[in-house]
Amino acid sequence: MRDYLLEIIKKPAPIGPDIDLSKYELGEPKIYSSLDIVEEFNNITSKLGIEDTSKFSYIQ
Repeated sequence: MRDYLLEIIKKPAPIGPDIDLSKYELGEPKIYSSLDIVEEFNNITSKLGIEDTSKFSYIQ
């Protein structure tokens, strides 16, 4: 498993027109305010049961 993951990591990521976006439902781009991001971060950490978020201070 480890070797398989290392092979995936070593492969260059496709960029530009090589990416087939037709399989994704992209819709309209969304603009998020910093307040939206912090709120979502708080939602995720509370769902995960993480009460001490001080180690994530760089995100907040």
